[in-house]
Amino acid sequence: MTRILRVALPYGVFLAAALLSWNRWMEPFVDTGRELMVPRRISQGERLYRDVRYYYGPLAPYAAAATERVAGRSLAARICLAALVALAHIEALRRAARRMMPPWRDSLAASLAIAVAFFLRPGGCHLFPYSLATAIAVAAATWALLLSVDRARGSEPALALCLFAALASRPEIGLAAALLVLLGVFWLARDGRRGAAAVAVAASLAGALVVYAGLSLGTPLSTLRQEGWLAFLSVPPEFRSVYLAFSGLDRPGLRLAELALSLVVLLALGAVLVLLAFGSRRR
Repeated sequence: MTRILRVALPYGVFLAAALLSWNRWMEPFVDTGRELMVPRRISQGERLYRDVRYYYGPLAPYAAAATERVAGRSLAARICLAALVALAHIEALRRAARRMMPPWRDSLAASLAIAVAFFLRPGGCHLFPYSLATAIAVAAATWALLLSVDRARGSEPALALCLFAALASRPEIGLAAALLVLLGVFWLARDGRRGAAAVAVAASLAGALVVYAGLSLGTPLSTLRQEGWLAFLSVPPEFRSVYLAFSGLDRPGLRLAELALSLVVLLALGAVLVLLAFGSRRR
């Protein structure tokens, strides 16, 4: 019973946050139009990149278009698709925490991550993310990293599939995940696993390359770099300003001062915890 409660806690937090934010998931001014119209245009026969300008990989819009063809133009169906991605992400976070932490702490850590990050606004949430492609890529990359450290044999096909999903959703996230998988496998794995993992990574890269090449036929390279999936190689000015702000490089002096203050606070908190630990030992 205790184990069931431990496993269920992150899902319970997700459900509670979903109920508390019910029907307030969309951000009309943060990419909602793109998220709704790109799958719509694909479902009507237009082709990504050639007819529809889109910065990310093809997996998310084609999955949403397939959902639209099956269920009609239904917002509920679209939310169900995003919910499936969110549940897969939750399970990956829960398993990652379980590998690193003792019982209950792992469940609490995963629950905290879900409460803070899955419904953080602005920018939508995991039931209507500002970018379904990003949600799929991060969830798939997390699963790929987990599978890369799995000791069980036979996990390489699942590893290749997860890396392919990340690459086909956000190529830059997928490439980063593939690099981390290779580094982790060659650092930690036995010699017998290294070759199989390298083959899985190569297969995912080859599969993604075939998909991107097929969809890019008939589209000029300049268009792909400016308004297509190769845009991550030449970041548009609007994205560049956002990324600089997120990284803190827009005002480095202020960000370094904030970092120094945070370190001082953390060191002070750590000193208090150490003193409390010594005091409890004496008692």
